[in-house]
Amino acid sequence: QIAGLNRLQQVLLLVGHEDANGSPHPAEKKSQGSDNSSCITSTKSIFYLPFHSLEVVLENTTNLRLTGCSVRYSTDRSELSLDCSGGVWLDGEPISKDGRWVLDLVSCELLLDSLPCQEEHEGELFYSTRSDVSQPIAQTFQLNLSLDMFQKVYCGILAIMPQCSEAKVIAEQTMDQYGQPTSLSSLWSMKANGPVAIRFTGNNNTWVEIVADSPQLGQAPSVSKGAIVFECKSTEVNSNAGFVIHIPHISSDHDGNLRVAHRIAASVDSMDIFNVLQDIASDIKNIIGGEPSSTGSIPVGISLAGFDVSFKDSQLRTINASHISGFGTEWSIGLLQVNDVGGVGLDASSLQVTLGTPKRLFVQKITRIAYNRVDYLSAPIMDGITFVLEEGDVLSVSCKDIYMKLPDQASVPQGVDNNSQEQVLSFPMSLHFTVELLRAESIATGSFIVNGVDFWARPAADSLMVDLNIKSTRARVKDKLELSCGKIDSSVEVLTAACRDTNSSGLGQLSLLSASMTVHDIVNFSTFAGQLSKPLDVVDIAYGGEAITIKCNKVLVCTTSAFN
Repeated sequence: QIAGLNRLQQVLLLVGHEDANGSPHPAEKKSQGSDNSSCITSTKSIFYLPFHSLEVVLENTTNLRLTGCSVRYSTDRSELSLDCSGGVWLDGEPISKDGRWVLDLVSCELLLDSLPCQEEHEGELFYSTRSDVSQPIAQTFQLNLSLDMFQKVYCGILAIMPQCSEAKVIAEQTMDQYGQPTSLSSLWSMKANGPVAIRFTGNNNTWVEIVADSPQLGQAPSVSKGAIVFECKSTEVNSNAGFVIHIPHISSDHDGNLRVAHRIAASVDSMDIFNVLQDIASDIKNIIGGEPSSTGSIPVGISLAGFDVSFKDSQLRTINASHISGFGTEWSIGLLQVNDVGGVGLDASSLQVTLGTPKRLFVQKITRIAYNRVDYLSAPIMDGITFVLEEGDVLSVSCKDIYMKLPDQASVPQGVDNNSQEQVLSFPMSLHFTVELLRAESIATGSFIVNGVDFWARPAADSLMVDLNIKSTRARVKDKLELSCGKIDSSVEVLTAACRDTNSSGLGQLSLLSASMTVHDIVNFSTFAGQLSKPLDVVDIAYGGEAITIKCNKVLVCTTSAFN
């Protein structure tokens, strides 16, 4: 089949190309004996071959049918194209019905167009000239693709890729009678006259539609490495899941790097849309396949002025980012602001993201951390904080110094809704947090300084194991308690299978299953009732569900669960 099509191309392009002496003649010449330069006698012939449909059956028996097709060619080699204006069908289901596809084999272009107003002759569309493709159109080229359609097309094309590679080699080795390669140019391009809308429908009838205004995709001829260039006037992404994204003009340089000079705006109904997008991405990934450790590398450089995300339920909930750039697996964000999204507020700058394995985020400076609109930083984090998502679903967070301010009790949401139902708390991964110095203070309650914090939280089937190790601690609760000690090792297990929700966003009321703590070198421990007369070497505290046991300097003290 490939050899036959290749021969047909040679025949079509060679018809009328030679004169009686076997020499090529020009396609057009001026009429002799005429002073009017606009009077031209054409020596070419244009052939138009309409046919009802063209069907391609892929290796997985998927039937791709193009209707209302025609082959159009000119004997002077100026034109050889395949037009499709009756729609594209996949196994009897329409993908595109109101669009026109033009495969131009001379200029190596794929043209997308909505159907222009043309005169119909017995059910077929006849085009008098090729100029109609470049005329402005008002309608939108529509392409509908379901998850099942995507799977059929992807798997079918993937199965014939080895044959396509072999065909390319054969075509590159084929020469015409002039000794010139007959293979088609590798510099193919795609462009659309007007908006192109692609709607992808996933499971549960959730759809995402991308509307691109006059997109153009091609390969820069001046770049030897074959960079892909793309340009689009504007792009809008919307979904019935409840979000709209507007992307202004997109352009690319000769190296293929994409640039969006103006800010991207997004409006979101609720945080649930992130779960919807994750489900759609997961469905596509299941079809495409790939290793779970995929790095997510981006093959081109991208530069964005920034983006603004607002939530429709409140004008105060926003996410803003500026000066975004990236290439491969490395990305940078100049400024990030989060305002009351999921109760979290954040102001950060100079972010570096690595999408490889392991995934890594480094934040150089954080000036604000808030929860439920209560600020918790007394001084900016200047030396950076690092987040690493390691193998085995472990999130590691490390920082040098953190200075916090403890909020007043009145500013923290209180109370438990007695009518609330028990819920299952889910912890998707383990957390490992380390900090060299943690200092927190409050004018109302006091302060504490902790050195060498090593915190682990490991989720189990229906519980959460928490381990906390500290090198040294100094704490003061105003007019009530002072403590200075060395190393602290503690372990706590809490039940997460049944947890009552609270009015405030958080973990709710956790049921304590067991706890243990070992405190070394208590040099100072004083309360309003008295103080230590001499240091304590080791103090062990344990809770087994019914009673608290305290052991210090070989003295055992047992109490009831009512111990306070």
